[in-house]
Amino acid sequence: MSGVELVLAFLAGVFGTAGYFFITWAYRLLDISALQPLAFLGIVWASLFDLAIFGRTADAWTFAGAAIVVAASTAIVRREAK
Repeated sequence: MSGVELVLAFLAGVFGTAGYFFITWAYRLLDISALQPLAFLGIVWASLFDLAIFGRTADAWTFAGAAIVVAASTAIVRREAK
């Protein structure tokens, strides 16, 4: 590994760790029903990065599966919030 690659790997580790730290902190401060919709933005970002970097997007089955996961999780969170 070159020096630049080591720095980039180190920064990826630092920012990844900080991201998980802040997610854990947010879960301590707020109810899961308020934060869960933000977690699903990961699906959107992954699709956008796939399109931007690789020039293609997921197929219809992937989006159908994501819709099922979002719908089921939203229903569970709403039911548990009551």
